[in-house]
Amino acid sequence: MKILKELYGRISDFFEVYVPCITFAVVFVTYIVMIVYRYLFDAQINWVYELSMIAFVWTVVLSASCSSRREDHIMFTMLYDKLPVPGQAVCRILGNLIIVALMLVLLPGAVDAVRFLAIKKSSLLKIPFHIVFAPFIVFNVLTVLHHGVNIAKDIAALWRGRKGATL
Repeated sequence: MKILKELYGRISDFFEVYVPCITFAVVFVTYIVMIVYRYLFDAQINWVYELSMIAFVWTVVLSASCSSRREDHIMFTMLYDKLPVPGQAVCRILGNLIIVALMLVLLPGAVDAVRFLAIKKSSLLKIPFHIVFAPFIVFNVLTVLHHGVNIAKDIAALWRGRKGATL
């Protein structure tokens, strides 16, 4: 189990931290290049703009599921905070189940859409659009995994609490 947790953490870190850091660096460097060329040389390099847009898509989409893994997302918890701990766990389980169900419903259509985009290419760099939008599939799968792990943790906590209460 420890090996699975470590593998899960490394794969998640790779797709949600390291790749977005690299793509954000690409976005930053391309913006600097665009600014230098535009204002110092009075010229435009269109392929740099296209590269920055693709890197931006990768940055946003791949780093988006990280908040659900770390539970750093914004929540409105006025009613939730008033519930007892087991009630909060049940609400978290239900909310996570809804997210997992919707992401699983979305996954086949997303895969079909990304596969369909293989026939189209970006105008300047000629990068196939299925490569541009493939991170959405990764986001979808990682979001399902993160919320599934959260569901398992909450069910285990409820189970431990119930067993402890009967002892």
